[in-house]
Amino acid sequence: MKNEQTKLCKHCQTEIPKKAKVCPQCRKKQGGIGKWIIISIVVFIIIGALGSTSSSDDNSNDNNSSNTQTNISVLTAEKFNSIDFGMSYEDVVEIIGEEGDPVSEATVSDITTAIYQWSDGLANFNITLTNNELTGKAQYGIITSSTEVTLDMYNSIETGMTYDEVVGIFGGDGAFLSNSKVFDSVTEIYVWNGTSLGANCNITFQDGKVFAKAQFELE
Repeated sequence: MKNEQTKLCKHCQTEIPKKAKVCPQCRKKQGGIGKWIIISIVVFIIIGALGSTSSSDDNSNDNNSSNTQTNISVLTAEKFNSIDFGMSYEDVVEIIGEEGDPVSEATVSDITTAIYQWSDGLANFNITLTNNELTGKAQYGIITSSTEVTLDMYNSIETGMTYDEVVGIFGGDGAFLSNSKVFDSVTEIYVWNGTSLGANCNITFQDGKVFAKAQFELE
C-alpha cells in the first residue's frame, strides 16, 4: 500500500518520495500532468479564438463581397448614361452609389486630370475629370449591341455621315463606348459586332459626324 509520504513514479511506477522531482530509479522528471492539461486547454482556446476570428473575417469578407456586388450591380446603362459633361466626382458617386478606384492623376500648370474606375469582373467604366469637371467617360461590358455588321456595310460608311445614317446602313444601334470633350468639341465612339466571334468595328464621331473608323476581322 502506498505511503502518504510517497508516490509512484509516472514512468517506472517505483515508489518514490512525494516531493521528488526526479525518480531515483529511472532518473526521469516527475512533471505534473495537470500542467500539460492546462497548457492544452489554453492552446485549444487560442486555436478556437483564431478559428472564430478567421470565420468572422471570412463572413465579413463574404458580406463585403456581397455588398460590393450589390453596389456594383448598379453599373447599368441607365446610370452610365446619366453621367454627363461638367459633373463633379461627387456627382458621379451620388449616381453610382459608391466611390470609384483612382487610376491616375496628373497636374500640368494649373490643370489637374484624374481618372476613376468602377468595375465588376470584365464589365467596367471610367470617368476623366479635368479640375474636377467631367470631360470624358468610357465603358466596357455594360452597354452592348446585338447588331451584326458585315465588311460591305462597314465599307459603305463615309466621313461626314451622321450617327443616324450609320445606323441606317448597319441596321441597328451600336454600343456607346466612350466620349470626351475638349473645349467645345465632342468626340464619341460606338462599336458594333461582326458576324463572327470577336469581329467588330468602331466608328468615331466628332461633333456628330463620322471622323474615323476601324474594324477587326469583319467578313
